[in-house]
Amino acid sequence: MNRDSIQEVIEQIKREHKTDKIDIGKLLETADFEKVPHFLKNKTTASLLCDVREALQEIRHLDSETIEKYTQKLKGYIPVEDIELLVAQRFIRWMYRYNEEDARLKMGVVLKLLMKNDGINVQMRTMQRAFIQVYEIKLDECLLFMKLSDQENLMVIAQDI
Repeated sequence: MNRDSIQEVIEQIKREHKTDKIDIGKLLETADFEKVPHFLKNKTTASLLCDVREALQEIRHLDSETIEKYTQKLKGYIPVEDIELLVAQRFIRWMYRYNEEDARLKMGVVLKLLMKNDGINVQMRTMQRAFIQVYEIKLDECLLFMKLSDQENLMVIAQDI
């Protein structure tokens, strides 16, 4: 990556985050562009949004307007298709696949994965009504989206260029 393309990435990050307060030097220092995570190989901002939209379309009870609204809310996220992506202390958004009465996006921080007789559960911490709650969701019953770290976002933006 040459100096001009790095400067272009920096300007794009500042525009997307609407701030000049991001420590770009630190981000570039910690981002290893030679070691792009396998789940981000050949991914661009547009292809990640397309992946999010396709994942949301799998939920039959969502109308097209809701899918578009959620797609915009999930910029900077990646659909979790493999449990190896779920790492402790990562921020996720999720929704039930089959519950038509509760089609809201929820959020939480992954604490750990639990192997149970009836499948894999994700234990997470959330903020509900000013109280921190810890609870579990069944992985098979939910659609999960993991927030990309700043370094991962930088790698995606670099692949856009």
